[in-house]
Formats: sequence, C-alpha cells, structure tokens
Amino acid sequence: MSSIVPGGGRPMAPRAAGGRPQGGAPAAGASIDPVRVLRQHIGGIIISTAVGAVLAAGFYVGSYFLYPLYDSQSVFEIRNRLLDPREVRTAEFNDEETVARLCTQEAARVVERRALMEAIEGKVAILDTTWIKAYPDDAGGTNWDDAVDDLEKEVRAGHLRGTQQFYVAWRSHKDDDVIAVLHALEEHYLSQKRQADRAEDEAKRVVFAASKAAIDAQIVEAQSAIVSLIGDQKLDTFDESEQQALKTLEDIERRMNETAQSTQMLQGRLSVAEGKLGAGVGWSEDDRANVQRNPVLMDLRTQLVTYKTQLTAALERFGPDHFRLDELKRLESAAEEQYNALETRLLREEVAGEKALTTYQLQGLELVLNDLKAKQTDERTRLNAAAKAVSQLKEIRDRKERLEEESKDLQSQIVGIDLVLARPDAETVRLVGSALKPRELWFPKLKIVVPGVTLLVIALYVAWIFFREMTDKRVRFPADLASMPGAARLLGVIPDEQGDPSAPEDLARAATSAPNSYLAESYRQTFGLLARQLRGREHVIIAFVSPTPEAGVSTCACNLALIARSIGLRVLLVEANFRRPGLASMLDVATDAVGLGDAINGGQPASSCIQSLPDGFDLLAAGSPGSRGVERLYTPIFREAMESLRAQYDLILLDCPPTIVAGEATTLAQAADSTILVAHAYTVDKGLVQKTVSVLGDLGNEFLGAILFANRTTAGGYQRKNLKLLQNYTDSGTDAEPEAANA
Repeated sequence: MSSIVPGGGRPMAPRAAGGRPQGGAPAAGASIDPVRVLRQHIGGIIISTAVGAVLAAGFYVGSYFLYPLYDSQSVFEIRNRLLDPREVRTAEFNDEETVARLCTQEAARVVERRALMEAIEGKVAILDTTWIKAYPDDAGGTNWDDAVDDLEKEVRAGHLRGTQQFYVAWRSHKDDDVIAVLHALEEHYLSQKRQADRAEDEAKRVVFAASKAAIDAQIVEAQSAIVSLIGDQKLDTFDESEQQALKTLEDIERRMNETAQSTQMLQGRLSVAEGKLGAGVGWSEDDRANVQRNPVLMDLRTQLVTYKTQLTAALERFGPDHFRLDELKRLESAAEEQYNALETRLLREEVAGEKALTTYQLQGLELVLNDLKAKQTDERTRLNAAAKAVSQLKEIRDRKERLEEESKDLQSQIVGIDLVLARPDAETVRLVGSALKPRELWFPKLKIVVPGVTLLVIALYVAWIFFREMTDKRVRFPADLASMPGAARLLGVIPDEQGDPSAPEDLARAATSAPNSYLAESYRQTFGLLARQLRGREHVIIAFVSPTPEAGVSTCACNLALIARSIGLRVLLVEANFRRPGLASMLDVATDAVGLGDAINGGQPASSCIQSLPDGFDLLAAGSPGSRGVERLYTPIFREAMESLRAQYDLILLDCPPTIVAGEATTLAQAADSTILVAHAYTVDKGLVQKTVSVLGDLGNEFLGAILFANRTTAGGYQRKNLKLLQNYTDSGTDAEPEAANA
C-alpha cells in the first residue's frame, strides 16, 4: 500500500468544528476588474464608437436644419452715484458683496414680467420678428401674454463675477430676432432707469428746497429777536456798566472779607474772656499788669512786703521760737489774703469790661457785614440780569449762524443736484456692450455635438456592460469562487474545451488522450494542489459534488483518476449518481452492468461489482437499472460498502449527483473523508454555490475546496495568455514557463 504522493510533508491543517478549514480569514468579496471588463468588450466599444459617431453626425445635421439656436447678450455696468458735481468720474465700489447685490437687483429688474411686457408690446421691431409670429391670438393679432410668459422663462440675466457688470442674454432660432428683442430690452431698461434716477434727484431737490425755506424763515425770526433784546435790555452800553459793576462788587467783597476777619478775631477774644470769668483762672500777664496800677492794691502790696521784711529780720534776730514771730506771721497772712482777694476782684472787673467792649464791637461789625451783603446781593442781581440778557443774545446769534450755515449747505446741495442733472455721465447704469448679431450658431456646434454624442453612446454602452457585470450573480471567474467565505481555496480552473487550441476529442480522458493540451495541464495542476493537501494520507475517499446538473463532475473525476493512476496510485471511481448515471457510458462501459446499486441491495459484495478499465483505474458503476434505488444510499449499507473497499485503494472518488435536485448528495458526501465542489462557469449562481459550500462545511468531514469547470478564455484574463505560452512551449520546445493558473 502506498500513500498519496509518498514521502513526508506538511500535515494537513486541522479541521474545525463542522469541517470548516482553519487558519485564515475568509477572502474579501470579489471586485470587478475594470481593465478586464473593458478588454472583454473592446469590440462592442469600437462598434459603439462607430454608432455614436453616426448618430452624432445625424443629430448635428438634423439640429442644424430643424432646431438651430442663436445667442447674444447685452452687458450693463453699474456706477456709483455722482454726489459731487465737481468730480471727474464716479467713485468705484469697494465692497464686492455690494456690487454683486446691486447687479443682481438690476438684472432682475430688466427681466421681470412687467418690464418685459412694456419693452416688447406693440414695438414695430418686435412685430417684424419670426419669434413673435408664433404667438397669434384668436383675433388675428398677437398674444403678448403668452409671448412674455415664454420670454420670461427663456431670458437669462445675472452678475458677471469680478466686475461691476451684469448681463441679459436670450437665444432664438433666428439671429435677427435675438437682436431685436435684446435691443428692445436695452432701450426700455435704460429709459426707465434714467427716469427713475431723475425722479429720485428731483425728489431730493424738492426736499432740500423746502428745508432751506424753513431755515431761512427761522433766520429772519432770530434776527428780530436779537433787535428786540438789545432794545429792551439796553445792551449797547452793557460793557462799560459791566466793568463798573464788577469793580463795585469786588470792593464790597473785599470789605466783607475784612469785616469777617475782624469779627472772627473779636469772637476769639470774647471766648477767652468768657473762659477766664467762668473758671477764675488763666489770667494773662497783661491782665495782671493792668490791675497792678490800682493804688489800693499798690498799698496792700507795700504793706505785705513790709510784713515779710519784719518777719525775716525777727527770725534772724530772735530765732524761730520767739513769740514775736507768730504775731508777725499772722499779720503777713492777713495782708496776703487781703491782697489776693483784691487782685482777683480787680482782674474780674478788668476782664468783664473787656468782654463788654468786645461784645459791642461785634454788634457793630455785624451791622456792617449785613449792609455789605445786601449791597452785594443787589449788585449781583443787577449783574446777573444783564449777563442773562447777554447770554440770550449770544445764544440767538449762535443759532442764527448755524441756521445760516445750514442754509448755505442746502443751497449747495440744490446747486449740486442741478449740476448733476445737467451732466450726461451721471447715470448709475450704462450700456457697455450692446447685443451683437450672432456670427455663428450657439447650437448645434460641430466640435461639441459630435464628440459629445459619441462619448455619450460609448458611456451608455460602458455603463450597460458594467451594470451587467455588477448584477450578474453567476460564477464566471476564478475570483468568484476564491472570494467566497468558507470556500477554503480554489483547487483548480478547468478551461472550456472550445478555448483549447488542441481541441481534445475525449474530454473524459483529456489528461491522457491529449497530454499536451491546456485541459490536461489544468487537470495536472489541479491534482497537484489536491495531492499536497492529501500528502501522507492513505485510503482516502473523496466526494465530488456540484450544485447543478451538467457541472462537469464526472469529467473532472475521470481526469483526476487518470492522473492519480499515472503516478502509481490505486484508484476506484464510483458512480453514485443513480438519478442520471453517465459515467459508465463516458468510459465506454455497459450502462446496465452490475455496480453500486447491486452491492447495497445485498445481491453481491461490492468488490465483485468492480470493473477494471484499460485506463488503469477501476470503476464501480451505478449498477443495473433495477437496483438504483436512491433510498438505499441513506442506509448504513452504503457506508459499509465504501469501508469494505477502502483498504483495496489509495484513492476512491465518488461521482455524486447535484445537490439542487438530489437530496442524497449530502449523504454521499458525508460518507466520504473529504469533499470537492465542482462549479460550472457561467451556469451556476453564486448564492447557490455559497449555500452548497455551507452545507458541505457542516457535514463533519473535510471540505478541500472548489474547482471551476469550463472556464472561458476572455480578453483581459490570464487564461488566454497561459494558453499561448503553453502552445509556444509545446511547439518550439522553449523554456517559457507558463504563468500560474491561480494567480
């Protein structure tokens, strides 16, 4: 017994729960290769280009004769209002937003319905146009309302960015009609704008003139008030009287200050005297000097001195204990008391007299101060009355001057408005570009229509093919299978026999009957990937399953069996499709020969139903027609039959029916060790393949991958290039190495 691809090798990746392969995230969804799609449809693109050019030429000729359009425009410029007639030109606008707003407003005024009606209704130039003749009324005249309705929809107006200009444009089927209509709009708008500007200036002039008349009346009234005030208040001699009154007032205020100072001094003296009289102390040296000149006090002082002298002499003569000393001390004490009493009385009399004199003086000063205050009040009242009159006079004169200035300004404004009205360049809007007669068609233009229509046809065709690409849910390319989540890997891509230049006749034996064909090489590459997955394993049962009938399951199984046998493996091919068996006839075996059906119905052992073929591998056909009961495939007998054959073969390949029509297909696949999905290109839906992959992954065995069968060679794909490389390599014997089929 030998293993598949003998020798050591990497072990197979462990299987996760449910039989799904581990070790790698699902591939991302297949994307559309725009280069490949365009290369596949390059012929259609060339044809669409030719068709587009023909259609463009026809469209241009038809439009030229049936629907020509001429276009022209009038350009106006807004200007700042001329405020000073001495200015040489008007000032420029500084704000772009203001310019845009004004231009937009003026453009809207040109094309508003009322303006359009006034501009064209009844005009001779308009009545001569072909355009207006398309609007007859029931009376044989012109239906101006309908004409203006259409004109309002067709005419265009707007601001020319970056300038102080706005435009009005219109297009029609006759060039003369365009000029007539736009010139009518120009004339009407400019006339209305001039009238509006003149009316605005005239209104301002009327307002200024009325204001000036009112101010002039106020000036006359102020002059009358001035004359009356001077006469009533005698303000013509006010300056001399004012100087004299100010001097008198200054003298009174000086005397009042002096009187106040004297009063303040006397009040201080009075306060001192009252303090001395109240406390009996605090006599000043001046007070004492004044009373010392009193004769009685002078005698008492002399007597007191005498007693003091005698006492001193007696003390020196007789000593301190002599009786004479006591008498002398008594006399001295009595004299001293009499002296002090008389001195105190005299001091009080002196201070009381001074107080009385001070009080009298204060009363006199108070009378003088009151008299001065009365004079001051009189002088100030007279002076204030005169000053008030002067202030009133000054106020009236100032108001008169202001009124005169305002009157001059208003007169200047009125003169300026008159000058502005007289200047022809004072217009706020002027025509800078009158509508010109079109020299060429606006539509159709050859350099635009022909390329445009051609590109449109090409774009529609390309959009259609890409839409078909995006909405086509069939499996068409290897990437469609490789990108499916759970598909694990793409085992191989088998090309369509029509794309193989060698054109092998026996597709079931292409691997041996045409070994140099691209079909044979594709089967060998597929088996190589399969063998690497099964490396080191023995007695493997593999189920080939497809979602739909005619998917190429039998053909793939036969060719892979041939390749496996060519490397020395013992191979058994089992035809498990009881519903539509075709493997026996494909291999030139009798279709009613005994086989799997006879074995599982208990008639004979499975090994006795096997047929050895000249190709080198064995075949277990479906069996006699009466034994092909699909129900028996659900029983353990089928699994036991397969297990009984496992030890005799290195590789057992099951040709299973399609899952979409045969429920037993999953049972057959579950009995195998591994499963392979075969998808026929351009016939099976992606969703059905994905569903089948999911079902196979849940069987508990190993899902090896998928084979794309009958893949077409398309422009932009690698398969056509590989075919050429293989053909050149085979024919010339060069060392050219074909590109990997699974790139």
